[in-house]
Amino acid sequence: MWTKEGGTVNLNDYVTSLGYDDLDIVFAVPTGISPDGKFIGGIGANFTENDAKGFLIKLPGALASQEVIKSEKLNVYPNPVKDIVTIKSLDKIESAEVYSTAGQLVFSSKNIIDNKINLSVLTKGVYILKVQTNKGLQSIKLMKN
Repeated sequence: MWTKEGGTVNLNDYVTSLGYDDLDIVFAVPTGISPDGKFIGGIGANFTENDAKGFLIKLPGALASQEVIKSEKLNVYPNPVKDIVTIKSLDKIESAEVYSTAGQLVFSSKNIIDNKINLSVLTKGVYILKVQTNKGLQSIKLMKN
């Protein structure tokens, strides 16, 4: 997670710094932020219970509007995807990562040619695509057919 004060920080460390009990959840994939910037939601894993968990974290005060990446700056298609997905962004795409719903990294690329990534190696299912641009990080739910 990126914060204005600390730059890039581990989400679990950030949650602990807010005084919250992480309940043994690894906050693996933040998938969105509320429009008012007061909550972050996503998918995590409790390895003690061997279970995936959804999470919603209340943030201390709203984020400034310039800190929230607007989803209209990023377009991912087709979704659902068969093999090749195209990522269009107003900003420079630096990397892309795909996570399973259990929070496991299943694909990573820092060399995205023609804004396309080949996901043919993935099995059918629901994934989280995290795209890092020069302006920040955006997460999008992606369906693989």
